[in-house]
Amino acid sequence: MQRRSERFRQIGSAYYVLWILFVVWLAAVVVGYISYINLIYETTSALPLVNKTYPSQTCEINGDNCYMGATYTRKYTFIWSTCIITVPFRIVTTLAVYSYLMGTESSKGFGVMLAFFGILQLVSEGANIISHGLEWKNANKKPDGLSDTRYDRNVANSYDYCCLYGNYTPFCPNHMAFSGLPAGVSSPCYGVWNETTTELKVNADFMVSAIMAICCFAFTVVVLLLASCRRYTVYRKATFDNGEQVLVRTED
Repeated sequence: MQRRSERFRQIGSAYYVLWILFVVWLAAVVVGYISYINLIYETTSALPLVNKTYPSQTCEINGDNCYMGATYTRKYTFIWSTCIITVPFRIVTTLAVYSYLMGTESSKGFGVMLAFFGILQLVSEGANIISHGLEWKNANKKPDGLSDTRYDRNVANSYDYCCLYGNYTPFCPNHMAFSGLPAGVSSPCYGVWNETTTELKVNADFMVSAIMAICCFAFTVVVLLLASCRRYTVYRKATFDNGEQVLVRTED
């Protein structure tokens, strides 16, 4: 016959793993934010288009060699929007994870909050990954002409993009062909840039940003899976009249 019982709680391993992931998550959020602010989102005024002969004097209003320049921007694009949206979602998700970890067993509201913001985080990170993929797909492509602005403002372009294709787009500040330089080479780049032998790669800041987007998406999936596990396993110590003691797992 059972005489008395006591309740015990055993913290699950998923709870400890979630704490470790939380620390990693904080580092990913910081690195991801730094990579965002380093992406090439500048707005610039392209130099006035000129003919082969560079004017020695100030450009005249009615000069034959002068044309009006244009203002170009890398803002207000799909990737610009997704990068902005993910920043507050990552911060809110961080707070939700921390609240869940610090909450008590009876604080079920923290789990619901984590699930809600975690799902929103997955959606925003998914869109962010897609936007990075589209930029990567069109990175370092040669414009068809000065009116082609599909590729020159790609934030994934190599830092040397204008050295190779500067003469094809007014977005590059060195798009004019200066006398005395080999064909296809634009100042202030040095050396011979050949379209058939020069291989341009995506810039480092974009690469870090893309990696962080994938990592944050993966972290969110793992965090939600771990949070769905039971935080505690409750046992009841039962003592019988003969002195025997056993631990019985309960569902409450």
